[in-house]
Amino acid sequence: MDPAMIEEVKQTVPNYESISLDDGENILRAAALKDFAAAAKEMDDQVAAAQQQLQATQSGQSADQQQTAMKHLQETQAAEAEKLKEVAARLQTQIATLKSLKTQQ
Repeated sequence: MDPAMIEEVKQTVPNYESISLDDGENILRAAALKDFAAAAKEMDDQVAAAQQQLQATQSGQSADQQQTAMKHLQETQAAEAEKLKEVAARLQTQIATLKSLKTQQ
């Protein structure tokens, strides 16, 4: 187990030793949901800004500038989608770590 992940789980579920595995998983899921919501809001804000930039270039800008704006929008969407995947993957790792900690008790 990754020591950093163990510490992260212990900080998120400080009483992991005295609660059930299900309760610990629920606490981890609630924390991940908050992270997911924050990442989704950030994604919405950044995608909206990139879309505005694209719309601005479509009114009188060169084809190169429009392509650049479109590429920026696509990169922004991809980067934000990756952040959401990372939140989900981190949750899975946290749950696996919690299960390992609970079995060591």
